Amino acid sequence: MRNLITCLFVILLVSCTKDYLKKPSLPKPVMGEETDSLEASYISEAITSVNAAYWSTADFLFVDSIYDLNTGDLYVEDGLLNLSGTYNGTADFNNGDPVAIRLKAAYDDEYLYIMAEWEDNSLDLSYQDWLWNGPADPLKSDSTNRWTSQRNNDKIAFAFDIDGAVSGLNTFSNNGCAASCHDGGSGYEMKPESGNVDIWNWSLSLSEPVGYAFDMHTGQLNGLAFDAGSKWFKRNAIDSSDNRSGPAFEWDGLSQNISRPLGSLTILDPAWYLLNKTPAIGDPISGASLYKNETKGCEGCHGQDGVGNGVNGDGTPFNDETSSRKFSRQAFKDYAASSDHEGKSYYDGLTSNQADHLIAYIKGLAGIPGYYLEEPNSNESIADVESNAGVNVARVNTSTNNGTYKVMFKRKLDTGNGDDTNFDPSLQIVYPFGVALMDNDGKNHVGTLLEYLIFKEK
Repeated sequence: MRNLITCLFVILLVSCTKDYLKKPSLPKPVMGEETDSLEASYISEAITSVNAAYWSTADFLFVDSIYDLNTGDLYVEDGLLNLSGTYNGTADFNNGDPVAIRLKAAYDDEYLYIMAEWEDNSLDLSYQDWLWNGPADPLKSDSTNRWTSQRNNDKIAFAFDIDGAVSGLNTFSNNGCAASCHDGGSGYEMKPESGNVDIWNWSLSLSEPVGYAFDMHTGQLNGLAFDAGSKWFKRNAIDSSDNRSGPAFEWDGLSQNISRPLGSLTILDPAWYLLNKTPAIGDPISGASLYKNETKGCEGCHGQDGVGNGVNGDGTPFNDETSSRKFSRQAFKDYAASSDHEGKSYYDGLTSNQADHLIAYIKGLAGIPGYYLEEPNSNESIADVESNAGVNVARVNTSTNNGTYKVMFKRKLDTGNGDDTNFDPSLQIVYPFGVALMDNDGKNHVGTLLEYLIFKEK
């Protein structure tokens, strides 16, 4: 059941109604003192990483009053499945374990730095991945036949007041990011009745791999929007308006090197991220017939629907996100034709087109990234907020890269853009803000509506 306030904080609606707390499980650090507000201390050297020495001794704001800010919101479009991991709010987030956020901050003569830490028992990196005959969604009745767009990723977002945003839910200074919302007649939406709000939206799937958070804003005229500039993520679809059309591209096998603003060259894991691409070819329907060939097909070794350990052998699973997704089409072909492959004789008998059909089917079992990435233009307003997270995007291991998220944000104190909050430490004023967390979701979220950022004197 939706809360009274259903106004998306990131991407669509945001809100705040449920009045209960849960005791957090996130342990408090040994060093650093707990504060009532987020206090930014002055530093003389720039911070470039979540592992910087400053963070280990910095004072912190420990937020254990985590509320359901928006719940019961579905991706209603046909073909979008299993994207609502926080549908029931704190009851779903992190499998229902207690939620808490630890925040730290610093500033120098040019930049503001904010570190956020929270617990999450799973690492969700996908966003609308293409799956062939994928799993059903317990919250929707959509058919899973053939291509569907599935899975979501983990996110965190900050909202800062720009110029005194106001709505029927009070002012931002009094009620935090709830002031970003107003009743548009059919429910609350993120569009204040007056004023503007600055939003920093971090996504493990779409922003962290390139080293940024999305810089966004919402205002009375246009509602929620990205700041000026070109989006560096594009829908990987034959038809971007059809969530069943299938992928347009797949990984081409080349090393996915990308330069991040807060570090050196990074190589993106092709199992999760698509940077270097080539057109996706082959017909999965034809490929399924070849896979299930009763005489010599792949199913005997690799199992029905690629689950592994078929009746005729102990073939590796193809529906494993962390293994088969790391193979390019050519790598599949090279191995299938090698003497190490028990099914070599069957594969050698396929035509070139049949091999492409078979690989298209196998790739669909594990999934193909639903978006591809491009190098951001650091001079554009959409890229004002840099990020660094404690996740190895070069070689993601979902069995070990979980537990506690650490994400650092870096942004100029004054970007010179009217759609950003201007932070001036010399004024010694308080800056209200809100924080939202999403676990395998992009609409439903939990968090805190109103906290305060202050700048300590140099």
